[in-house]
Amino acid sequence: MTNADRDPVGDPTVSHAVLIGTAVYRHPSYRGRNLPGVSANVAKLGLTLLQDVPWGLEPARCTAVMNPASADEILTTIEGAGARCRGTLFVYYAGHGFCSSTSPDELYLTHSGSAEDRQATALEYRHLRDALIHCGAPNKILVLDCCYAGNATRAMGPLNGHLAIEGTFVLAATGPNRAARADSATGLTAFTNELVGVLGKDGVPDAGPFVSIEEIAARTHERLEANNLPLPTRQAHGYAGRRPIFKNYAHPTIIAGMLDSLTEPEPEPAARSQQVTLPHLFWGLLWSLVVGVACAAIVRSGHSEVWALRAGVATGVLACVAFFITGACMAPPRPRPVTAGRRSTS
Repeated sequence: MTNADRDPVGDPTVSHAVLIGTAVYRHPSYRGRNLPGVSANVAKLGLTLLQDVPWGLEPARCTAVMNPASADEILTTIEGAGARCRGTLFVYYAGHGFCSSTSPDELYLTHSGSAEDRQATALEYRHLRDALIHCGAPNKILVLDCCYAGNATRAMGPLNGHLAIEGTFVLAATGPNRAARADSATGLTAFTNELVGVLGKDGVPDAGPFVSIEEIAARTHERLEANNLPLPTRQAHGYAGRRPIFKNYAHPTIIAGMLDSLTEPEPEPAARSQQVTLPHLFWGLLWSLVVGVACAAIVRSGHSEVWALRAGVATGVLACVAFFITGACMAPPRPRPVTAGRRSTS
């Protein structure tokens, strides 16, 4: 399997992901309503995007921002990644969200310093939209998994219908004015749990080796519907949603490639060096001399000097041989030459 079937804008070497999660809130209005599932979301999604299946991003191209202190920190991070990105910019946000009390269509995303329903303390969605419009990335994916305060089940906040951004696919955890479950058995929020499952564990059945974010979103929708969970909405502008970017975990060639990497032959054990160094020779002779003299002294006490000399020489020789044999066995391994192998792909 090569990257020939992947759209060039999905190349992980020129793409970037920004994962933003607000799990801890400092303002008293959010007391008791922190979101531990959001921390798990960012960690799990980040690890998933770094894996060869589905994307294979380098760690330097996957930026996580946990508990941003301000709206400016969120925007600055996205703008910086967008300026360096020449492929796909993947932006994910999870946390509390709320709508304007005077204009229900306006969405606000919270940071750790936000206060409930106070618009001046949160990030207005249109500013995030403008940052994506003006960034240099040719392809943009925005995933919003946001919640609003005050819901007994830690439900997610309502989204407006004005999410279209040039060259961007937007995937929202819930429909307009609908709530979404924030908990799941895995510790992730319900929506992100299914999204990560499709991306990095189960894939999209009956699809090609590379799938688009539209196919990922459709499969996520099916899984949420099957579990009787609130359904996400999505919106694409241009071809952003139809470009094959992610490796499909469910495709036979992807599975074969993964199995091939697991069954590579183990390297041969390293050969041990038999080379005798000068220090080794010196200590061997010294050890033999000491043992021989000691043995001769012992034998001389009860026998003639000739027998003592014979015993000393014999013992010294045996001690010398034993020293070199054990030293050779304990010598560090000598690495074998490495022969580059070639693995076939399809």
